[in-house]
Amino acid sequence: MTDDADGSLAMWLAMLGGGCCAMLLVLILARPVAAGPADAATPGVHGRQPLPWLWRLAWPWLVILAPVCLRFVSWRVRQRLDDRRVQADLPAACSVGHVCAGAWMMAVVAAVSVWLVDSQIQVLTAPSRLALSGLAALAASRWPLQWLNRRARERTAAIERALPFYLDITVLCVEGGLSLHGALVQAAQHGPVGPLRAELARALLDIRAGGSRMQALGEMARRAHSPALRAWVGALAQAESLGLPLGTTLRAQAEQRRADQYQRAERLAQEAPVKMLLPLAVCIFPCTFLMIGFPLAVSILGLE
Repeated sequence: MTDDADGSLAMWLAMLGGGCCAMLLVLILARPVAAGPADAATPGVHGRQPLPWLWRLAWPWLVILAPVCLRFVSWRVRQRLDDRRVQADLPAACSVGHVCAGAWMMAVVAAVSVWLVDSQIQVLTAPSRLALSGLAALAASRWPLQWLNRRARERTAAIERALPFYLDITVLCVEGGLSLHGALVQAAQHGPVGPLRAELARALLDIRAGGSRMQALGEMARRAHSPALRAWVGALAQAESLGLPLGTTLRAQAEQRRADQYQRAERLAQEAPVKMLLPLAVCIFPCTFLMIGFPLAVSILGLE
């Protein structure tokens, strides 16, 4: 029995040492390419965020697996993932195929890890091990997609938070005598750094390249996936087509966006007590009852 335990411990130590050596070798080999895809942002636009270190570390394998994994993805899923990729503002070198390859890699790593661990400890039967490996692969494959969705939502929320300030700048410039294009240029130059400033600068570059102003602003709203930004662009297009005063339209949009922010803050404040019920019931109430009930139990049982 002791020999079996010693052999099992030696096997575990050997596997741990081999795994550490393999990870060290991977880090050394992947160091030249650990920076991941080059950021293809336009010069002067600083809104893009770098990829996480795990994506940069796995980038050589993602490049190899991307064409293979993309063949098993339907066009509808490709379009949906591409829209999310644009909304999350991923670098241009990071395509839908790389996202799918990341999901496949996470699934394979999770399934193999569960299989190897259970093959050593031998707790589950073969069907149970296979089922657990499949569940682990399914859960792990969702991580890159969840990360992409979370990044897109955070970017949209940041754009909507900064929109009222940019609208105020635009209103001041238009009412001060500048044209709409000049007001947008001033907002892009002097607004706070963030995704909205990057998108506005990109739209101005598209206009400078010869595109239509409304078309460039419409593409900006599509990339941002923000209902508030789409409403602002629609109001601008309606004001230009009907000949309405831009100052009045922009001021009304700024007031509406601030009212929306206040309503959103009030809604979140009303949801806070409901979200606190679970931590109170799980963490605070048991400790409170224990502190109150223990002296009473001691007194009742006469253990003093």
